[in-house]
Amino acid sequence: MDDFGKLKSAYLRYVDTYRGGDGRLPPMMQLKLEHTMKVLDAAEKICEGESFDPETRLACRAAALLHDTGRYEQLKLYDTFRDSDSVDHAVFSHDIVSEKGWLEGWKAKDSILVAVLYHNRREIPSEGMDALTLACCKVVRDADKLDIFRVLEDQVANTDWRNDSRAFWNLKTDAPPNPVVVGNVLRGESVAYQDIKCLADFVLIQVGWMISGLEYPTSRLICAQRGHLAFRRDFMHQLTADPSIDTVCLKAEKILAKEKIAALVRDTSSTIPEDVRAALSRARDVEDGATARAILDTILENCEVAANARTPLCQDTGILTFFVDRSLAGIVDRDLVAEAVRHATSKGWLRKNCIDPLDGKSYDDNVSTTLPVVKYTDLGGRKIILLMKGGGSENMSRQYSLPDASLGAGRDLDGVEKCIVDAALEAQGYGCAPGVLGVAIGGDRSEGYAKAKEQLLRDLGDEASDPRLAALERSALSKINSLGIGPMGLGGRTTALAVKAAALSRVPASYFVTVAYMCWALRRRSVEI
Repeated sequence: MDDFGKLKSAYLRYVDTYRGGDGRLPPMMQLKLEHTMKVLDAAEKICEGESFDPETRLACRAAALLHDTGRYEQLKLYDTFRDSDSVDHAVFSHDIVSEKGWLEGWKAKDSILVAVLYHNRREIPSEGMDALTLACCKVVRDADKLDIFRVLEDQVANTDWRNDSRAFWNLKTDAPPNPVVVGNVLRGESVAYQDIKCLADFVLIQVGWMISGLEYPTSRLICAQRGHLAFRRDFMHQLTADPSIDTVCLKAEKILAKEKIAALVRDTSSTIPEDVRAALSRARDVEDGATARAILDTILENCEVAANARTPLCQDTGILTFFVDRSLAGIVDRDLVAEAVRHATSKGWLRKNCIDPLDGKSYDDNVSTTLPVVKYTDLGGRKIILLMKGGGSENMSRQYSLPDASLGAGRDLDGVEKCIVDAALEAQGYGCAPGVLGVAIGGDRSEGYAKAKEQLLRDLGDEASDPRLAALERSALSKINSLGIGPMGLGGRTTALAVKAAALSRVPASYFVTVAYMCWALRRRSVEI
């Protein structure tokens, strides 16, 4: 019977046989044990991120645990980890695991052993390989590389590499990269060992893994989150001023950015922002009606379930608007965002939600000539903010032109407030109250809608910097919540969670008030690139 706990215990007992009289492993063996545990951790993260089934996860974890089993005996017999001076450690590991019989009774025994055997090959001989075996091979290879990234960074931090050539195997530290290595990396091809002429070549190979050597999107996402590319780019700039460094790193940066954007879509779709969750919780606490409290309790429970399962918290995943800092224009273009959206859609993080208005055609990947929306703006850093706005709330948005005789609204802030309150009254709970109202005063019609929607990016706890607008926000929110419309329009104290207002210059003939209505599912999130 498969039992990972027993397998891990058997493995650790085996490692213990190499401990000295003081109970310690030799330093190099201790490093290998730490490496193995980190590879195991990375493998678990990859399996979780790729949503593998339990059987596949178990087999991948076992393969990750066992992949370097032969390293301890290799060091004992040959006093080196260099395979060229001793044995192929992957073959050695495979044979030791087989001999120990740790996997007897495991359904995935053969798949695990194949993954151990092939984990250090330049390429996986995948032809004819079943899906489970291939997954084990790919996960172990990715997890191994993810920890090798860490090993290089530790080596740089903890050795006198500038003055001691042995720190990096006597490779030249002041030479530009071999053009052959640069070309292979850019083409996504493997690099032959004989082509590694200097330290820059060695580091570029690891950048190449980020371009084409990591099998799974989750692996690339982990790489991006840990900052492995930035470290290597900075380190190589210490070694050489060769411009090919930036060429290769830019290609890798775009690939990693795509994974971050796809993860941004997943997280925005499934996880409500903390300020919104807190506002919903406070709203529940002040409601004294059973119906309103029950609705808000259900909303909060839905948010928790969606976040835990990483599934959309609302079936209408809406129009995606990406606000991209201008500094990222050379990295994050619309094609890159579109690729990320396609991937997110294929994983089920987005509903098929893009329709041609002329013939009703569905763009099943959520990408058309106009969607997703990408806006370049100043966000104060290498940041992207995603806003997902569903159709139900979009339908409740309004634009007014003052004066408005039907509302008794003139061209002043009192008239503006009447428009805001009317927008909430007209919604009457449609668009999934309690809502958030983004407001733009002035501008032309199109800029009014754009600016009103931007207000939805603000934290619900902030106030407008202009005291007049801050006062308007507080007063309008109070009046909206006195209407009694309540959650989902079924009565209660909370019809809106916030009002957020901004002002735009206008021409004398026009005075527009634009309200961008947002439902309780205010899905917005940011990521650093």
